[in-house]
Amino acid sequence: MHMSISKPVKLIYSDVLGPTLLLSTSGVIYYISFLDVATKFLWLFHLKLKSDAHHIFILFQANMEHQFNSKLKAL
Repeated sequence: MHMSISKPVKLIYSDVLGPTLLLSTSGVIYYISFLDVATKFLWLFHLKLKSDAHHIFILFQANMEHQFNSKLKAL
């Protein structure tokens, strides 16, 4: 299905990467990305545990919806 999205935060693609082969100096082995379809802007967050992904998503969603005064329609 092709969707024409022109406003930020309406459609976000997300992926969790890890565990990575190399441990960062801060102990990070997982990452979560969020790609806004309208703006093509990519956010990347580090996760010490894969289970942190849900918490990071909740914070990301609240921040983006507040910043753009728009509700997320699909992830």
